[in-house]
Amino acid sequence: MMGRMSFNDRRRFIRISEHHLLRYRVIDKDEEMSFTRNISVGGVLFHCREQLPQGSMIELDMNLPPYSRPIRAMAKVLRVEPLRKVGGFDIGVEFVSVDEDARNFLDEKIRSFCEKEQNKKK
Repeated sequence: MMGRMSFNDRRRFIRISEHHLLRYRVIDKDEEMSFTRNISVGGVLFHCREQLPQGSMIELDMNLPPYSRPIRAMAKVLRVEPLRKVGGFDIGVEFVSVDEDARNFLDEKIRSFCEKEQNKKK
């Protein structure tokens, strides 16, 4: 899926805007389906129908082709923004625990995306 690259001075990591299937589960609750809005090595922004408490811990499973299996991570909710026009919320989370292979895949995916974007500008 095509995306955009963004970097904000407040953030430590470059983010790419891509939509991918995501499953999340607040500890001791049922799993829910959603999609990513942007992703970085340090976290992800995703759409959520419910308001998650800031500071809460969640489990994530993200499908990011061509990675061979879902990327599983524990994450902390840092930001919750209501989406008035479409309903639901944008949820910004920071990865607390993610497999090293998955983190390396994310790093390479973002690095490759940035290189392609730079080449387009030449």
